[in-house]
Amino acid sequence: GRGAKRSWFSGGGAAAGKGAEEVARWRRWVNETFVHVLTVNIYRSVRESFETFDYISDQGNFGLVAREAARYGGAGIMYVVSKNIKKKRSLPGEERDHLYKCCGEWMDAVGDADFHGGKKPDLADLSVYGVMRAVEGFESFKDAVANTKIGPWYYRVKEAVGASARTNPVA
Repeated sequence: GRGAKRSWFSGGGAAAGKGAEEVARWRRWVNETFVHVLTVNIYRSVRESFETFDYISDQGNFGLVAREAARYGGAGIMYVVSKNIKKKRSLPGEERDHLYKCCGEWMDAVGDADFHGGKKPDLADLSVYGVMRAVEGFESFKDAVANTKIGPWYYRVKEAVGASARTNPVA
């Protein structure tokens, strides 16, 4: 038979006593909850919508007219879309409260370990990290790091994963 293939991250979280079902549950949570909470946060105000679209238009290969159309059109559209997501996902009240709650839930799952996977990131760590990495440098990210305990975990995962060759964080 074939031996189990091991990669640089722990095999599903077994090292910390967290089995595949637990990892799968958190990965679903990322897709069904956390990504929507982050979306309504990065577009919660017109100013933050512009912050997001400034980044998108700066990173894209747009001419001046297309870049400005993306900034103004995209920021306005996503501001409205985020309000619809907020309503559809039953996220009443202040967006940041939902973000802080999600960060707290995740850190409760990580517990006292360095990672959800124990000594190395597992797929749940990588799922949460990947969504947060997309907004690193945005006001939402800075607020989450400043107002929850997620920052040290995030930077441990970032160090374990290594530098990305594709994303350029917001300054």
